[in-house]
Amino acid sequence: SDNVDRWIASVNSTWKINNWIKVTYNGSIDNYSDSRNRFAPPDLDVATQVKGFVINERIRFTGLNSNLLVTFDKRINDDLNNSLTIGNQVDDTETGYDMIRGEGLNVFNFNNIGNTTNLYQKNTVTKQRVVGVFGDYKLEYKDKLFLSITGRNDWTSTLPKANRSFFYPSVGLSYLFTDLIDKNKSTFSYGKLRASWAKVGKIPSAEKVGRFYYPDANFPFNGNGGFGISSTQGDLNLVPETKTSYEFGADLGFFNDRIQLEYTYYQNNSKNQILPVSVSSTSGISTYWVNAGEMKNIGHEVLLKGTIFKGQDFSWKSAISWGANKGKVLSLPNQLTNLTFADSGAAGVVSQVYVGDAPGTFYGYTWTYVDGKRLINANGLPVVDYSARKKVGNAFPEWVGSISNTLKYKNFGLSFMFEYKKGGDAYDAGQRNGIRNGSLAITDFRNETATLDGVMSNGSGGYVPNTIPTIIDANYYRNAGAYNTASEILIQDASWLKLRNISLSYSFPSELISKLKLDSASFTFSGSNFLLWTPFRGFDPEGNQYSAGSNTYGFTGLNVPLTQSYSIGFNVGF
Repeated sequence: SDNVDRWIASVNSTWKINNWIKVTYNGSIDNYSDSRNRFAPPDLDVATQVKGFVINERIRFTGLNSNLLVTFDKRINDDLNNSLTIGNQVDDTETGYDMIRGEGLNVFNFNNIGNTTNLYQKNTVTKQRVVGVFGDYKLEYKDKLFLSITGRNDWTSTLPKANRSFFYPSVGLSYLFTDLIDKNKSTFSYGKLRASWAKVGKIPSAEKVGRFYYPDANFPFNGNGGFGISSTQGDLNLVPETKTSYEFGADLGFFNDRIQLEYTYYQNNSKNQILPVSVSSTSGISTYWVNAGEMKNIGHEVLLKGTIFKGQDFSWKSAISWGANKGKVLSLPNQLTNLTFADSGAAGVVSQVYVGDAPGTFYGYTWTYVDGKRLINANGLPVVDYSARKKVGNAFPEWVGSISNTLKYKNFGLSFMFEYKKGGDAYDAGQRNGIRNGSLAITDFRNETATLDGVMSNGSGGYVPNTIPTIIDANYYRNAGAYNTASEILIQDASWLKLRNISLSYSFPSELISKLKLDSASFTFSGSNFLLWTPFRGFDPEGNQYSAGSNTYGFTGLNVPLTQSYSIGFNVGF
């Protein structure tokens, strides 16, 4: 169960000093308390070893955000206009975490922390602060040529003192060329070329530098208190991760912008990525955080929008988007041959990259093959090859597309969007437990005799089609060497088609609005994640069991499934 209490407050103010200088301030506070309970009875697979467990967690979060902007906007002459915005931003967060875990239930199926025999607890408080100053200069020439130059410097509490300050700039240039093609704008109504270069800094979360001490659950011992030391350590010379991007694109409009087309090509190079590296336990630690290597991404994005029909009472607008991205690891630190982001353990699947791999690559064990055909052993079962892990998939899709529609009839409005993800694989950690327990549809075929597809030895050094029958039962599905560590079973196609969102609205007639002395009034019902079509066995494969920013993708099954959401709104304007 999960119970969240949250409140948000904000203040906004604007001071217009004169007709070309303006000061704006925005401040907000976000506070929430999240109480969670997890219960696993002794007969559940994950709890059998400890005879059941209860976990009570409480997360407390307070976030403060402050933004101060000063804008100077003044026309130089009839052809030139420029503006400058300078500002300061402060983000300050504090997160408290309290956890108590009880193992060994006294009374079966009774969810209460007092019903356990062994108790463990953990308490942490994490604070983080980022302070930034920035500037944004814009220059316009004849409303056709636009130049933008930005610069920002941040100071962060999560980096070593010597590296806490870092600067990142950007430059953008765009040109409106509509008049060069169609001065009347009857057919070609809009045309813009754009290009940009940007450098962005990324900081680590807290506790990624050095080592930290924490209260140890094994204390007090004989009346003496004590602390443990973390099994992770971070480089004391850690620097910010930087991403340098190049972008080129064009925006086109036709027939008074009734049809619009946008295209973008981009290339991103990420350096000094902040990543965890597994190290030998003999060193006293299990994970070391370092700046690791360089990665390149190249992508394309296309957006086509159009008004299909526009009448007095009815209109229909539609938009189609498509995007594809390809990445490649260019280098790793000298002492590393690979980087492992996540390891499934006994299942053998790892999220791992070598130089030349694409980000999100899966490695794992596969069945043994002879000339592309699965080898069947003398017992009639396939054989998992544990000699070396092989590349077995990638978490990122080949492409992602969507189509959205907005229809209006008189005072009614309907909008919805379908989204499709082509390709991309996922490892479901919960599926292997389900296979071993026989609780999934994939294990419905059981207690039957079958001859599995593949080849067997002919006894003379060659291979022939398999003719050896075997019994498919619980032992088959629980057999790691024949079935449940084969990546052909564990790695799944995570393509999906979703009705991402849908919204139905009604705007009250102007006659009624005027009688009520209102400017506007409308009623809206909306929802998201209504429908899902996917070949993936398990929960919505879009969910990730690792948090955002972890650099681990495609691992699912141990996270809370994504939810459907519904909302009803009534909007009134005065």
